[in-house]
Amino acid sequence: MATAVQTFESSRTATAGKLDAEERRYGRGALVGAVAGFAIVAVFVGVLGSACGLEPAAAAGLAVFVAMFAGVGFGAMLGASLTMRP
Repeated sequence: MATAVQTFESSRTATAGKLDAEERRYGRGALVGAVAGFAIVAVFVGVLGSACGLEPAAAAGLAVFVAMFAGVGFGAMLGASLTMRP
């Protein structure tokens, strides 16, 4: 008869391979999402800042600042979420 610890260990090792593969997929999705989010937000905010009359350096600075926080965070969250399978 198997003890609770043996049952837990065997179930954990049986699913470890599947979890490792899913974690890599989520990490890759988060990385791609973060890069894409940074680029999209930086371009959007830079163009919007220029259209509102900011000087080019100020628009670029604002774009990078907003993209570092909003673009990376939102992109990573969305990228990891889209790679999940039901």
